[in-house]
Amino acid sequence: MKFLSTLVLVSTSLSNNNIIGGHAKEHCVSRSTYLGCYENRNQDRALPYEMKGREYTARECELACASRGYLYFAREWMGQCFCSNSNDYNKHGTSRNCNCCGTNVGANKMCVYKLQPTSSSSTEGEENVGEGQHEVAPGCMDKFHDAPYVGCYEDRQKDRALSHKVMGRYHDAKTCHVECNKLGYRYFARQWRGQCFCGNEGYDKHGITYKCNCCGRSVGPNKMCVWQGDGDGNVQGGGGQSGGGSGGTGFDFPDW
Repeated sequence: MKFLSTLVLVSTSLSNNNIIGGHAKEHCVSRSTYLGCYENRNQDRALPYEMKGREYTARECELACASRGYLYFAREWMGQCFCSNSNDYNKHGTSRNCNCCGTNVGANKMCVYKLQPTSSSSTEGEENVGEGQHEVAPGCMDKFHDAPYVGCYEDRQKDRALSHKVMGRYHDAKTCHVECNKLGYRYFARQWRGQCFCGNEGYDKHGITYKCNCCGRSVGPNKMCVWQGDGDGNVQGGGGQSGGGSGGTGFDFPDW
């Protein structure tokens, strides 16, 4: 009986602190420490600053709060994102069974993290990513989970963040991953109507953005979903463009 009570206690502790479904809750953030699963209330938020909109992934919420200088962040319900510099995140008490990296964290509960210092933005998205535990990019559901998702970033037609473009459009994430890996690039990105870009650095040069539909027909204008590929940075064949073809849907969209 004593052994059973101890087992239940350990199981409860793990559920609230570090483990969910056998996976560490820190695998879907870049540089933060998981603090726990806590209750929250609509009329009395534990973390006072709420980012506009919903459907933030854990990493997108992390980046949004970090870019504004906050120390703590929390992801709640269908991707609501909250930030704070106060440690009052536990004002409504602890909760259980938060789905921290899933589409729905849970009703009236939130996963709280503390941001840790980082020396270089170029490594964001690489830390705390366990093999086989990649965060699902927004809009992908279970369509693509073969690479660590880094985040949703702005891009500019005249000043591309990732220098190499794979020719054609309508590439899905998996095809873009394959094409960029063939050339040895560290990162790949899907943009707009399935444009595919590759690069070794600089994906965040124009800043983060939100509401990327990473696996949808349109990712969104002037924005791209970035993943970490398998390349070692030793690029084969130089930069510029490479073949890759087009999905050939019959529509001819301007190649902005």
